[in-house]
Amino acid sequence: MSVEKIFRDSILNLITIYQNEGSNNGLLTAKALDKIRDKTPNLKKNSNDELSNIFDSYISKKDHILAQQIKEISNYLPWERSSMGGRIDEDLKKEFIQFVLLGPTGIFKSNDYEVGILMQMPNIDYPARKHPAEETFFIIGGQGYFSKNDEPEVLGQVGDYIHHPSMVSHANRTENHHIVWSWRWSGDISQESYYKYK
Repeated sequence: MSVEKIFRDSILNLITIYQNEGSNNGLLTAKALDKIRDKTPNLKKNSNDELSNIFDSYISKKDHILAQQIKEISNYLPWERSSMGGRIDEDLKKEFIQFVLLGPTGIFKSNDYEVGILMQMPNIDYPARKHPAEETFFIIGGQGYFSKNDEPEVLGQVGDYIHHPSMVSHANRTENHHIVWSWRWSGDISQESYYKYK
């Protein structure tokens, strides 16, 4: 199967994920993804496979089909280590890899929605943060613990949705297991707003 076909199939899976989220912004995100599903991206094989190899090493047959599809084409995706809008230091930055599919810095450009894939390594605390964008994580690999405001932590596993309303403080952590999620942002997705609340 070609890289382009697997890539398109992964977008179809994301459309289904956000159609089934049960929110209006999820449906609007699914519609935005539907507009790009037949577009041909400019995917080139990575000259340095370090990050795609890291991703691949964690994905198994127990994970969501979307994680398995991404593994098949991971060395064609623009992985990066993100500082999360300058919120985390260089040492912690090494513990996250991601790529943005749709958004201001994505493979496909949008100023209204952001969708991407992020992996967090084992035994890592992702500190409390908040931002104007409303956000949903959908877990496609591994597991982790999530909290918001002063509510008790919840364990998130493959197939779970984790929702963060605008400006709600939220944090998450892993123990002896990694976690991979797709995220979507709606509302004010500007990097300026993200930096402002670091």
